[in-house]
Amino acid sequence: MEEMKCPLFKVSAVLPSEKKLPFQKPNVNGTEEIISEENTTIVKFSANSFSDIGTCFFEKNSDFSSDVTLLFEKNCRQMVFLRMENFNSADVVIRAQGEENAKVHIVLLVKSEKESNAHLKIFSESKKNTSIHITLLHINEGKFTGEISNAITGIGGYSQISFAEIGLKSGRSDVKIENITNNHNTSGDILTRATLFEDAFCRIQGAPVIPIQGKDTKNHLDQKALLLSPKAHLDSIPLLSVANNKVSASHSSSLARLSDDDYFYLQTRGIDKKSAERLLMQGFLTEILSQIPEKAVQKCMTEAAHHILYTR
Repeated sequence: MEEMKCPLFKVSAVLPSEKKLPFQKPNVNGTEEIISEENTTIVKFSANSFSDIGTCFFEKNSDFSSDVTLLFEKNCRQMVFLRMENFNSADVVIRAQGEENAKVHIVLLVKSEKESNAHLKIFSESKKNTSIHITLLHINEGKFTGEISNAITGIGGYSQISFAEIGLKSGRSDVKIENITNNHNTSGDILTRATLFEDAFCRIQGAPVIPIQGKDTKNHLDQKALLLSPKAHLDSIPLLSVANNKVSASHSSSLARLSDDDYFYLQTRGIDKKSAERLLMQGFLTEILSQIPEKAVQKCMTEAAHHILYTR
């Protein structure tokens, strides 16, 4: 798969040997970096175009922990692309804060290999008229736990969290997602799509949360899953917490499992099993990945998913 040609920003991390990981130096327009502690990185963004992509590659074949804070300044327009691949063990916390009128898209590509163990937490805050969109594609053969939470604290703020899971072999994932509309006239959406193969297991808990102060807010959840093996298993847990009556809130969850009869039907029309799986998964992923505004990042994410399908 062809690597993206994107600028990098540096991220500090702690290895068992207490050595820092070797990352390239910052090279993003409108970016200032401050390293406050050995395992903590703070990055400030002030770009005015999504084409200014801040990209981070975490070290491969390593055990590491890292705490990254992303600060998006007033009126900022910025995309950040983070990749975690081929690690043994990882414990990563990402914190994002968008100031007034910022428009932010954070894209993550995470590949959990066999025997790997990863913990990822993402916390974000949307202030007045700020939009934060988090897109996470997770390709899993190992063990993964994830937590994504966004608090929409400013009037007119918006948050969308889009999560796509490709579960392979004996991969195990446990993911919790919540959108908290914590002020009036705010809105949020959660979109999850899971495609599971072989013996994969995935547990996804999605929760739109509207506190008492969330008057005139909108908060919705849409979960869908496709099981492409009789042994694949999904626990879909759609939750809804509403403490104010003057809101629009909903949650939905659906699951489909392809049977031998479904595959036979497709094969009678000239579509073999592998091609059918690729087409179905591509349809699921397109709904998530098509929302990424920068085509180079969108292509990178799509190729990563297709590479798995063509080589499994």
